[in-house]
Amino acid sequence: MSGQLGHGARPEYSAVPVTVSGIDDARAVAAGMSHACAERGDGSVWCWGTNDFGNLGDGTTTTRSAPVMLAGLVTGSRIARELAGSVTCAVRPDGGVACVGRNAEGELGDGSGTDSSVPVSVAGLTGVVALGGGGQSWCAGRSNGEAWCWGDNAYGQLGDGSTTDRWTPVRVVDVP
Repeated sequence: MSGQLGHGARPEYSAVPVTVSGIDDARAVAAGMSHACAERGDGSVWCWGTNDFGNLGDGTTTTRSAPVMLAGLVTGSRIARELAGSVTCAVRPDGGVACVGRNAEGELGDGSGTDSSVPVSVAGLTGVVALGGGGQSWCAGRSNGEAWCWGDNAYGQLGDGSTTDRWTPVRVVDVP
């Protein structure tokens, strides 16, 4: 099992709601296919579940059935409202973005193609006010109204006019 319930016990399934262990002040929760994260009242981010690519951000690839703190993010970070595949991303208080996890198609946006179990900065993004992901792609909305995306682009989902995967953010083409 993968610990997606976050209650730190067996069984790892339930037909009724269970309380996530140690999270009593969540102000936002995001869930992916096999992991979830909560942003706590103090701005810290805690994650649990499958961690095959380091997507829980605790410096390991150990699956966790109870929440662990996402390392390296400063207090006041905001998690994305949805988690894409095996990646977790958050907006930092300075308007930059940091991600952890799988990076096979540029999902971390740092240009490296290397998975990371600790947060890495998405290249060149500032002024981010909104963040979302799906599959292996991420997009960020900036305070100036621009949208920037990165990751898998097999079907043109990044909106840059191509079907080329992008390892760093590209600006979404304006609609004529």
